[in-house]
Amino acid sequence: MMGRSDSLKRIAEMTGLSVPTVVQVLGTRGHRYRQETREKVQEAAAQIGYRPNAAARALNKGRFGSAAILCGANPWLNLLPQMLVDGIMDELEARNMHLTMARLSNDRLNQEDELPKVLRQWMADGLLINYNTEIPQQMQQYVKQYHLPAIWLNSKHDYDCVHPDDYGAGQQITENLLKLGHRRIAYADYNKGMIDPSWHQVHYSTHDRAAGYRDTMQAAGLSPREIRSMDNTGEKHRLEYSIKWLGESDRPTAVIANGLHIGMAVWQAALKLQIKVPADMSIVAIGHGSYGDTHMGLNTWIVPEYSEGREAVKLLCQKIQQPDVELPPAAVTYDCVRDGITLGPAPGL
Repeated sequence: MMGRSDSLKRIAEMTGLSVPTVVQVLGTRGHRYRQETREKVQEAAAQIGYRPNAAARALNKGRFGSAAILCGANPWLNLLPQMLVDGIMDELEARNMHLTMARLSNDRLNQEDELPKVLRQWMADGLLINYNTEIPQQMQQYVKQYHLPAIWLNSKHDYDCVHPDDYGAGQQITENLLKLGHRRIAYADYNKGMIDPSWHQVHYSTHDRAAGYRDTMQAAGLSPREIRSMDNTGEKHRLEYSIKWLGESDRPTAVIANGLHIGMAVWQAALKLQIKVPADMSIVAIGHGSYGDTHMGLNTWIVPEYSEGREAVKLLCQKIQQPDVELPPAAVTYDCVRDGITLGPAPGL
């Protein structure tokens, strides 16, 4: 069996690259090279049965080549879509790093020594904190106090965070509808927390999307109309409530729905009221791509989960190198729109 030095020389000969280049591609700097170069080196390494010794590399460099996703125990506060995970995994793979997952209860998250322990026990160089809403205040303090290399996922902070540009999404959807001639544009969101703050803490995206819509309407000299509900938001209620307000005389010519479930309720209500979509009324939703094509046909702006995942890893690698540097927030632009059959010009155009 060849030793490490002989193996690296052999891979260099097989690929026509220098030994230092092979070392970097197989190490933590592989992301600096083209995909075809990485694949060529990895194929050559596989042919001769060479596997980098991760444990030895960690001891030599003081790094594990790993990032940990930290989640709480409550799934409602820790939404982790598959596309987000895919983006994280792909960016880590490009950097010859791997991913581990850690889950802590709220009680443990509030204990002073738990977060530093995660880095040791899970052998991680940095944390991707997937705690989206109702974030424990002490937890935020400990991240700062211990200078932990951490990036917050899908939540807004003054620094060290990555999240979709939800304000921009609300803005761009409204602008597109205005270009299509719509003037009576409504924004539908049946989240009770927007009316009754005591019900539960609302995710920042709920506020930002509505604000983007509202500001764009006002800038165009138009009056925004936000459809809210104080009642239970179950499937039956969503349909009944949508039928109620769509049956009023001041029906809009376009509806922006915050969520695929609301968009589908509005569409079903329109069908029951014999409102032709999109001839009489257009419907555009904001939704997650990780949930597949269960809402096929509804024009949807897809939350940029994959791009957010890749951007999060890029920021985390910067934090690992310079944990004391506060990185500005990264707002990821919505980069995917699912075409459907519910969007058209304003009636009469």
